[in-house]
Amino acid sequence: MFDILLYRMKDEKSYQTLLAQKLKNNKTRVILEAPYKHKRVDIVTFEGNNIICIEIKINNFSKLLLQAAQNLIFSDFSYIAIPEENYNKRINKKAKDLSLGVILISDKDYEIVLIPKQNPYKIPSFYNFFKKSLLRCN
Repeated sequence: MFDILLYRMKDEKSYQTLLAQKLKNNKTRVILEAPYKHKRVDIVTFEGNNIICIEIKINNFSKLLLQAAQNLIFSDFSYIAIPEENYNKRINKKAKDLSLGVILISDKDYEIVLIPKQNPYKIPSFYNFFKKSLLRCN
């Protein structure tokens, strides 16, 4: 059983499911694969009036940073989420430079290691479009 758990945690979907389960609470709405025009955001949460986007990758961190940075135009905060064993100072610095947060995921939990500043890149028309589309999601 333990070997099966470790095997399953080697794909992005397993990390996405674990993180979504951990983020859910009475005050937080969690949406998986939230649509925005021609793309999907891995996880979106509503906390109060804030829209928070989270992109997850187990490799290809350049693509991950790009995807998360693109989310800044329609969210309040954007995070990257990666397996904790892949974390390094270079990823942290790039995320900070892009105004992104960083979440480390283990096989059983997660840890926020970088909280982003309020998003300076949000475009109100894109934000409002995304918010309306999220309200239609179950």
